Amino acid sequence: MSNNKTSWKIIVLGIISMVTIINLVFTIYMATHERFSFPDGESYISILVTLLGFCITFIIGYQIYNAVSIQKEIKEYRALIDNKVDELIKDRDRIEQLARESLYYNAYTIGRSNHLDGKYLNAFRAYNTGILYALNIRDYNKIPYLCSFMRECLDRFSSQAIIVDSEERKEQLLYEIEERKDEILKHPCFRSSNYRVEYLRCINEFHPESIDFLFKQ
Repeated sequence: MSNNKTSWKIIVLGIISMVTIINLVFTIYMATHERFSFPDGESYISILVTLLGFCITFIIGYQIYNAVSIQKEIKEYRALIDNKVDELIKDRDRIEQLARESLYYNAYTIGRSNHLDGKYLNAFRAYNTGILYALNIRDYNKIPYLCSFMRECLDRFSSQAIIVDSEERKEQLLYEIEERKDEILKHPCFRSSNYRVEYLRCINEFHPESIDFLFKQ
């Protein structure tokens, strides 16, 4: 549609220019052949007016052509910018997704490492955090695995003393577990998750007051 408008403007400009040129040639012809009094006042003025009209028409037409060309270039640059913006938005979304996935795998790795080292409270905290990050990346299939690891930690809580670095560290871990629990329960994806019941059963069995903590000397 834009190209059609541009073509019509160029055609109209060409017609106007042609008419002006014909008018100029006709005026000069009339002044020099039929009215041999050239250059008397009337003939001189008519030629000047014709020349002036031609110049004005040419200048206006040239400006119109420039305006049309500039508008076309602006539209092309705008389309190019819009495409670049769309690409940047997609890149940003991919980076954010990769960042969320990185947070999940980091929490999972910390959980497994602490689990194998016998630091079950640290591992429980990390698995609980991993569930929150799994919800953020909408990978719900990771939740049952994390819940099973949390249950293994729960079994350890009830069967042996849990070693932590200090009372302050214990309180910090318990606070983070409770904070992540609240975030998970409020998460919009958690409400529709098929593993909601499984997580609630697991987290509700976590009773810090019944755990026998042993602090490092």
